[in-house]
Amino acid sequence: MALQFELEVSDMDLNEKVNAVETRDDFIEFIGALRRDLKSCPDDWQNPTLDGFLEALAAWVQDMDGYYQNNSLPVTLLPNWKNVAEMMLAAKHYE
Repeated sequence: MALQFELEVSDMDLNEKVNAVETRDDFIEFIGALRRDLKSCPDDWQNPTLDGFLEALAAWVQDMDGYYQNNSLPVTLLPNWKNVAEMMLAAKHYE
């Protein structure tokens, strides 16, 4: 399946897309949007390298229970496609 690339994706678009993720296909579309955002707005990324992104992803996943609790959301024990998309979006900025 080829991903179609848009010219630019804003953080708002990414937040809307992450909230719309329900299926594997939605998740694939979200990954494409995340990649387009990195290519078009690399300065907006706290973690633009794979190494930094993966480090932030691991740190956020380790701390994600606090995120869900602080936002009055149920803590996820078995992640679904939306939760994985949330993790990836968080790694864009997480320190």
